[in-house]
Amino acid sequence: MPASLSLRSDRPGSVFASLVPRLLVIASLLALLIAPAARADEFPLQLPGDASAASVRADADTWMVGARPGRESAAIARRFGARHVGAKATGSYVLARTRARAFAHALGHRLVYAQPNVLMKTDAVPDDPLSVAPNDWRKVVADPAIDPPAVTPQSPLIALVDAAADTTHPEWTGDPNFTTLPGTPVTNLHGTATASVAAAPANGIGILGVWPGARALNVPLRTVPGTDGEISCDASAEAIGKAVDAGAAVINMSYGSVSQCTAEKIQIYYGVATGAIPVAAAGNEFQQGNPLADTQQAIMAIGCQRRQIEPTRQPASIIGDRDHQRARRDRLQADLNRRSLRMLAHIA
Repeated sequence: MPASLSLRSDRPGSVFASLVPRLLVIASLLALLIAPAARADEFPLQLPGDASAASVRADADTWMVGARPGRESAAIARRFGARHVGAKATGSYVLARTRARAFAHALGHRLVYAQPNVLMKTDAVPDDPLSVAPNDWRKVVADPAIDPPAVTPQSPLIALVDAAADTTHPEWTGDPNFTTLPGTPVTNLHGTATASVAAAPANGIGILGVWPGARALNVPLRTVPGTDGEISCDASAEAIGKAVDAGAAVINMSYGSVSQCTAEKIQIYYGVATGAIPVAAAGNEFQQGNPLADTQQAIMAIGCQRRQIEPTRQPASIIGDRDHQRARRDRLQADLNRRSLRMLAHIA
């Protein structure tokens, strides 16, 4: 199985995340305008016709342009027919490729980045068998001796940005806590499968999720017509922004691309600033890895280094001792915080 793992705005402090009031975030951003400049590769300036954009697999008809959020940028965007994507507080736009260069020029000092609308994809998966030997994968990632926390209306929300999930699947029988944003047809089982791994309830049907019956929201990804389920950069950014605006405590993204998507990064950094924990697929490439997790700079990257999971002997390079895990987690958290603040200082 590929790596995977009611809308509410409340997200209480918990082992998953603690909500940072958005007013405090905005106040912090104003103070961060003097922060060091972000790395150049975090804010590409690629426009149609540039040699650096020629080899990138991307949508042929559209382009991504980022601006400092505000009324002025929004007004200029309307003049060029640009559509805003992502969380409301951010400034990413998608528009016709033929108008991207003029739009970027019109933004002037408000321009933050420009790049092709790169494509990415998920991998469809077959139905998962019951979670019993020899397929008892859950005990590898969740100690069977630990009782999962009780699920209440105040429990943290897990958002799964993925293919549209089938909420009528028997897996979800009797579960009121799994929902999906409407309007996107179900085209493969990937979204249903990742949601099941995270939150399938204890109902005697199918599998048991890592947190059975958890509050989970499937945020469907729009796919590019005429492709094998590929996802554009703007569709990814838009879906992640919806997850942030929904108040997700955890945002799971089980898809990837070898190309950078700056609009996607901005949504992830904004989510971190509001208290969310992003989780990105490290891919099914085993020892080879997947550039997506590094590109997104997510706190957690989930994957596998071996084709056979060994419950009694996990690779030390993945697990390590607890002190090593704690030190690495702290380093990743500190690095992500720095990157988030640096990025947000440029888009506030």
